Amino acid sequence: MSEQHDAGRSPAMAWVWIGVLALTSSVQFGRGAPIDGAVFAVFAALLAAERVALLPNVRPARGPRGPRGPRGPALVLLALGCAVVLIVAPFDGGVSRTVLVLIGLGSVAYFWPQERPPRSPRQPASAAARTPPPASERAIRRRTAVLWAMLVVLVCLWELAAFFLGHGGAAAEQAHPTISSLLEPFVASPWGRLVFVPVWVMGGLALLRVAQRAGARR
Repeated sequence: MSEQHDAGRSPAMAWVWIGVLALTSSVQFGRGAPIDGAVFAVFAALLAAERVALLPNVRPARGPRGPRGPRGPALVLLALGCAVVLIVAPFDGGVSRTVLVLIGLGSVAYFWPQERPPRSPRQPASAAARTPPPASERAIRRRTAVLWAMLVVLVCLWELAAFFLGHGGAAAEQAHPTISSLLEPFVASPWGRLVFVPVWVMGGLALLRVAQRAGARR
């Protein structure tokens, strides 16, 4: 990992988030969801290995326009293809699970930190690199971060409450459902997938667009 990338990160905060992932993994294993627990455990292990420089730098240098990967029409077509498969394929079938795993792995590879190409000593820094973002942009970033943090905390509190309060049997589980148990009947139905999958895919594309713009400004 490059020094430029690490300079803008807090090592202590990185380990805090690794601990959060590890704790989430243990909770998932404890509630009898080994697949979910394994996913969180793998991400915690990858981030820990990245922090101690155990992962090789196998990605190409980062370009001036942010993360490299499919863009524009190619990215939209790829997303639409995944959406069609998820709508048509059985909800609990191997095809749907394979597509979801590939989407997850592709997203991790797309957003995994990259090094920037070294700048020649004779090449002056651009004006955008020398000028800090305006106060309005920094305020927007702070508000966005706070809103996302609030959403994540609320979801975590809901899931923790369902985990601890839903151990009294079927009645307790029904009285304190998890978010996934609330959404699953809707997503499992053909009409539900026809509504949910496009919204989910469009939301993912919107986040990718935001990430590309943010990467281009760095």
